[in-house]
Amino acid sequence: MKNHFPVDANLDTKQFVGWVVFNCMMAPIIYIRPEGMKHVILWLTVISGITLVCMTIWALSAARGAGPLLSQGSTPMKSEELGWNITYGVTTVIGNIAAGLINQMDYSRFARRPGDQVFGQWISIIGFGILMPFLGCLTSSATQKIYGEALW
Repeated sequence: MKNHFPVDANLDTKQFVGWVVFNCMMAPIIYIRPEGMKHVILWLTVISGITLVCMTIWALSAARGAGPLLSQGSTPMKSEELGWNITYGVTTVIGNIAAGLINQMDYSRFARRPGDQVFGQWISIIGFGILMPFLGCLTSSATQKIYGEALW
């Protein structure tokens, strides 16, 4: 397929066509009530988690270890650069949990008793908020050893 987008664009014609086809296929899902999708979403979440764990195991096995990102030393930075990097890190963490923080009232609204939602929030925010990024970092470090560049 001939590319009709500029060469320096972040998108080519195949990607654009794929995006349009995906949106057309997903449009009917708007009419399904969320309650009717809960089992589908549960299974997709389980499959995604299993896929992430399997990719991490494969990457660590193929690289014969965690890779260079976890063992390399740090480079000294100027205080201004360090400050901005810390700011970027804090912004990233807050951005990752912002949807959960904003939807706090929805989680509480569906609880049977006050406090029932707390256990699920601890598991999702603290548990998965630490486990999933950790597995992602391990996989990226291993892929740097396998392919020569970290694949995020």
